[in-house]
Amino acid sequence: MHIKISQKSINSYTQFHFTFSKMVDLTPKTIVQSPFEFDKFDFTKELAKYKKDPKKSIHIIRVKQEKRPLKLVLIGEVSSDGIVVSSEYGTHSLGFKFSDDEDLETIEQFNVLFEQYNFDDSWTAKDFIKNETLWIKLKYPKDKSSYKFTSNVKLNPKKPADSPFRAYHPVELLVELLAYINLEDKMYGFSINLIDLKSLDHSTTPPSKRIKSE
Repeated sequence: MHIKISQKSINSYTQFHFTFSKMVDLTPKTIVQSPFEFDKFDFTKELAKYKKDPKKSIHIIRVKQEKRPLKLVLIGEVSSDGIVVSSEYGTHSLGFKFSDDEDLETIEQFNVLFEQYNFDDSWTAKDFIKNETLWIKLKYPKDKSSYKFTSNVKLNPKKPADSPFRAYHPVELLVELLAYINLEDKMYGFSINLIDLKSLDHSTTPPSKRIKSE
């Protein structure tokens, strides 16, 4: 019996295999095998400027690897009961837990990058992972026309309760890791900029966006 495989099928498989391999290579435990560093930031100079004219107190610093902004793939599950809406701050957030403890332990190692600034005891490091949960902000514009990230499921910031994401929902996140230093409050830490939120549950993924085998 001969099975004929179309060129389209071969191309689809090749593209999927390449994309999946690249995504796996971006997980935290793999990323740290290569050197990473902060973008240039002169802490002493900026602190002196702030003391003279305290207009700009918060500085965002990119984390780079091989001179490129560091992007990570985080694989795990939703830990919150859907999208959490804060009426006080006007924010939407999603709780996330790693499926691999090694990724969780590895991402916490990025804190060593702050050691170059020699903060004294008056400074406070803010943990961005609490109780093994990473809170992801789901940003949107003022008109709430759409979220500022891509996804393979339909999401509407005007109707966060309609999101299919519930506790234990498997997901894959593509994020950029950013550092911040708050000169006024003497705090520093990391934040996450969400680029893509992917559901790994086929029951919530439209057929046109699933990986198909032909």
